[in-house]
Amino acid sequence: MGLATSMPSSMPYKEEKEETPYEPQIELHGNARYVGYLANCVVFADNHGDGKKHSDSPQAKTDAYGGYQISGDASKMEGAALIVEPSKDCTDVGTGQALPVTLKALPECELISVLSTIQAEMVGDGGEESTADQAIMTGLGLSGKSIDLCTLNPIESVWNKDQDLEEALAIQKATVEIVAVTAVITGVIAADTPPSKKQEAGEAIIAQIATQQLQSQKADGDDAGEFFEDDEATKSLVQEAAKAADTSITPEVLEKCTDVADEVIDFVGDQMDESAANIDTMTEDQLVEAIRAINELGAFGSILTEQVTEDGQSLEAMADALDQTVGDTSQMEEILGKVDVPEPTRTPSPPPP
Repeated sequence: MGLATSMPSSMPYKEEKEETPYEPQIELHGNARYVGYLANCVVFADNHGDGKKHSDSPQAKTDAYGGYQISGDASKMEGAALIVEPSKDCTDVGTGQALPVTLKALPECELISVLSTIQAEMVGDGGEESTADQAIMTGLGLSGKSIDLCTLNPIESVWNKDQDLEEALAIQKATVEIVAVTAVITGVIAADTPPSKKQEAGEAIIAQIATQQLQSQKADGDDAGEFFEDDEATKSLVQEAAKAADTSITPEVLEKCTDVADEVIDFVGDQMDESAANIDTMTEDQLVEAIRAINELGAFGSILTEQVTEDGQSLEAMADALDQTVGDTSQMEEILGKVDVPEPTRTPSPPPP
């Protein structure tokens, strides 16, 4: 009888799992604002460096007071700018209007705003961050001073009447001027274009404001003018908006739109100064009304265009109608009186630890 042999048992093959290396996480807390805080807006880290949100981009949604908490792998968060894109749900709670343009902030700058966008544009244009900061201070009329746009929240500073109230009001004044002039120019130049083109026109205006102020700072230092001090600079805003919107404009429309923009800037600035006068000694009720007035000025540009122009009008007719209106301060005051914004409210205090 032959020898018995045993067959080797058949054992299932187990593939060894490769351990995923640990990646440290980075978490940022901040807020986003336009004129007021931005609610229900998506904030994302630009981890691909192209200004677009990808499937792997860390993201978060803002709360009712613009606050957000965003976290992600260090490899995706480090060196990534933070961006807020317009959407139908992204609303400025100060004005009640939808955010019309993309906003951004430099890496690790957690306060996203119009001025953080200008700062990021300046650095993107090849400016050092310190030079960009100086250019913005000069633009605000605060030459020689130093504030951190990434830590100073002007809305809270105004509510609390903090020691940096002067700087906070300067930021708010520049913001409402930029917002108003952007709304007026795009309201004419991009009136008959798709929403995406109107958005691009608005973003082109903000980018051009950044470019102009940075160039002026490099050329003249602290002697550079404030935002919108040069009429020729305002004309270039109209030109850049038209280029972005693919809109052909005549020299006459260019001149009238420039005049309208200049008049709106002056009107909004004067109204802002009047509303904020003696704000440090105001009662709580007076403070609420002052903040309401600031928010109304932020909404003024778009309401002005809606009230004065009509659907289907030519560029020439719209520019002419606006030019006639802004030449009469009483008419602008009447339209400002029609602006309706939500009731201003303080940000709730955080719960005790």
